[in-house]
Amino acid sequence: MTEELIVGLGDLPNLTVLSASTMMRYKGDRKASSEIAKELNAEFVLEGSVQISGGKIVIRSLLYKSSEDRQVWTESYEHEYERVLELQRRLAGDIAVEINLKLTPEDKQRLAASRKKVDPEAFLAYLDGRRLLHTRLTANYLTAIERLEKAIDIDEEFAAAHAVLAETYAYMGFAQIMPANEAFPIVKKEAQRAL
Repeated sequence: MTEELIVGLGDLPNLTVLSASTMMRYKGDRKASSEIAKELNAEFVLEGSVQISGGKIVIRSLLYKSSEDRQVWTESYEHEYERVLELQRRLAGDIAVEINLKLTPEDKQRLAASRKKVDPEAFLAYLDGRRLLHTRLTANYLTAIERLEKAIDIDEEFAAAHAVLAETYAYMGFAQIMPANEAFPIVKKEAQRAL
């Protein structure tokens, strides 16, 4: 979920969002937001938690402004799990408003755009596949492919799953885990399906 939100926020104009790998160093860390902000030279730090229960997802978010050494915004979102992508867009839009980010009408439209419902099982398989890929452990690539293919079997139009599947095969080809002449045609096919 962290990576998905980082990607969503990273699409906003005039906003620099640190990578998931940078932020994951702080997961479970007991450092104060002010200390993290100083280490990262960040103006804002977003903290949050996610709970999934009974077909619902609850996201609790807290935005911390380092220059004022205080929390400036907090919000709790609850939605049906199948609408998780819509919820992420809403959260990104709310954050943009809170930090006074200037959005063009096109930016606002993109944030408001709603993808069709995503199957909860497909989304969880996608998240697991993406997590496995980003461990960058060779042993996890095949399992990542299995999880992403499961997501696609459930929802053939799940563009993000196709994109991460393409990325997985690209890593395998570049790292010579799989012959490039086998990996790259799959990369191209999955990338095209993601569009």
